[in-house]
This record gives sequence, C-alpha cells and structure tokens, in this order.
Amino acid sequence: MKATQETTWDCLNKTLFDFYSQKKLDHYFLRDENYLSVAFKEIEKIWIHNYDKISTINYVMLSEAPLWGERKSYIYNPNIKNTQFFYRSDLEFCLKEKIKNKIEFINKLNSIGFIILDISPFPLNEKDTNINYKEISKKDYRYLLKKTVPIFLALKISLILKKKSRNMKIFYRYGRVRNAFGNILEEFFFKKGINSILR
Repeated sequence: MKATQETTWDCLNKTLFDFYSQKKLDHYFLRDENYLSVAFKEIEKIWIHNYDKISTINYVMLSEAPLWGERKSYIYNPNIKNTQFFYRSDLEFCLKEKIKNKIEFINKLNSIGFIILDISPFPLNEKDTNINYKEISKKDYRYLLKKTVPIFLALKISLILKKKSRNMKIFYRYGRVRNAFGNILEEFFFKKGINSILR
C-alpha cells in the first residue's frame, strides 16, 4: 500500500504544482507541498487502518477534506474530539445507544460499515497553505477536483467496491458539496457502476 500511496502522491503533486504555477504561487509551493505531502500520507494511513476494520461497507458519506494542520484535525483521529462535522450525539441518536468517547465512536462507525470518503486529497487550511477551501473559487475547486478524481477518488472507490454491500448507500455530508460538485462526482460514480447516491 505504501508504494501505491507514494505513486498517488507523485501524481497529485504534479497537479498541485501546475495549479500553483497557474496562480503564480510558485514561490509558496515547496513550503505548502512539504506540509501537504506529510499530511496526505498520515491521513491515508489512518483511513486505510479504519477501512481494514470494516468487513462490509453499507454507508459512504462524502465529505471535502480534513483541515488537519498542527492539531491533525480529522474525523478518524481518535485524539481529536468530535466537531460539528459529526458529533457523537448524532450517531447516538441514530443508533439509540450511548457512545463513551471518540475511540468508541470510530469503532461504532466501522462496526456498522460506515465509511467517510473525502472528495479532495488536499488538507488545505488558512494557516498551513496559501490556498484554502474558504477562499478558493468554485471554478478553481472544480478544476482541482476534475484533475484529482481519476487519481485519488478512483483508488478509494476501487477499495470500497471490494467491500460494498448489496444496498450500499452513498450520501453527501454537505448540500453545498452536492450542489457545487455533484455533477463531477456522480458522473464518475456512474462510470464505476454506482447509482446509489442519495440526494
């Protein structure tokens, strides 16, 4: 998996470099790339760790990308408290049972076959990168997504399809993600034979 991860990052890195060049941000690239490459590899390691714990995938929640940063903020990081992205109380309500802490929360997600899939491989944020999701234009975001979906998302979906249940459901965490990028994502999913996206 490590070799695949390295190859994936090399391809993503080229896309990122081209984008920074287009935006005349070349002089920031090395600093940003250093943070992004390390963050990407750590995030992938955590995601794969949880993927390996799921026997059958029943639910796929589409998100954007972790903020990560110095705190390593990520839904699958057991050392970071739940945020409004997905509170423990939300899962407690759905399962009708109490969940003690973040570790139990993650274990519960895995046990019910619930996986969170980021649509973007880049954990951009206001502190660590010169481009961030709050300020990037919709046009630029769509450009990056179109370039990275065949590299990053394709690999993740191939793994998910190996464990998909007969009635696997895919849904968006945020309506704005669906509204802005739904056509790109759903065209990609359709080509992969996935038609079970809930709108």
